Amino acid sequence: MRTEQFLWITLFALAFTALCLAFSWYVSGRDRHRLRVVSRFNFNPGRRWGSQAFLRVTVQNNSRTPMTISKVRVVFAGKVCGERFFDGHRGAPLRVGAGEEVSTIVEKNDRSMPLPEATDFSRSKVFVTDVLGKVYGATYINESNYY
Repeated sequence: MRTEQFLWITLFALAFTALCLAFSWYVSGRDRHRLRVVSRFNFNPGRRWGSQAFLRVTVQNNSRTPMTISKVRVVFAGKVCGERFFDGHRGAPLRVGAGEEVSTIVEKNDRSMPLPEATDFSRSKVFVTDVLGKVYGATYINESNYY
């Protein structure tokens, strides 16, 4: 074989490698884990005054692969007030399918996450952690008419 043929084969291999690298980079970016976390503050008028405020934390999996949610954390005044598994009844991580949405309710008198009485849900921040350790901050929505 001549050196010109080796040159063409080398250039073809280099172009094919660059094309494969670009395609794998595109696919890996497309299948990233994406969670949308929303915390809603509201009151339950059916309960007595001290325990009627609650937070509803909703997680939606916007990626194409199933994800596992580990913990939900409530932060007030820069300090972690409480942390528990997202599914407080089972006490275990929760698997969320692609495009699926799950919710949990956080209350002050919750046995799985006892919160201090001084915790103000209307000013609290909520974070959700997945099994890989990535922390997602929640978008806050105030649904109550008490400001």
